Amino acid sequence: MSPEILKKHFHINSDVWSCGVILHILLSGYPPFCGRDENEIMLKVKTGSYSLKAVEWKNITKEGKRLIDKMLVADPNHRYSVSQCLKD
Repeated sequence: MSPEILKKHFHINSDVWSCGVILHILLSGYPPFCGRDENEIMLKVKTGSYSLKAVEWKNITKEGKRLIDKMLVADPNHRYSVSQCLKD
């Protein structure tokens, strides 16, 4: 769930966030936003706080990491749009 959806606002780039989460899971095997409880997870989602430094990311290309970084931007106005994803 994207930060703006948590605030009950849909943005055209909300689906890009969801695709970024799915891509993260496909490449690493775990979700980008983890925590001890739901509150901690939601705080990380709201701020876009995640890391690509774990050992699972060692063999992932810089392009793959860059794409996730552009898709998981908390502010939907600065997040990749669908057309930008298709260009890259």
